[in-house]
Amino acid sequence: MSKIGYSNSRKLKGNIERILEMVDGNLGDNTISGVFKDENIRISPQFVREIRIGVIDASRKALPKKTASKAIKGVKNDMEEIENTPNNGALEA
Repeated sequence: MSKIGYSNSRKLKGNIERILEMVDGNLGDNTISGVFKDENIRISPQFVREIRIGVIDASRKALPKKTASKAIKGVKNDMEEIENTPNNGALEA
C-alpha cells in the first residue's frame, strides 16, 4: 500500500469535511455522491455513508501511534515466519 502524501491527505481531509458539511445540511448519501461526481470526483454513496457513520465512532478516541506500530510489526513478523517455513507454511498431503 502506498502512502497518501501530504497534498492528497489535505484533499482527503477537505473532502471528508465537505461530506460532513453536506450531511449537516441534511443532504442524503446519494445526493452528496452526486455533488462529488459533478466535480469528477468518484465517491460512492456507500463511501459517504461510511464517513457519516464512521466519523462519529472514529472521533471518540485516537488510536495511539504505538499501538498501530506494534500491530504492523506483529504482522510483519508473522509474514516472515510463514515465509521462512518449509513450503511457505503449506501443509503437505
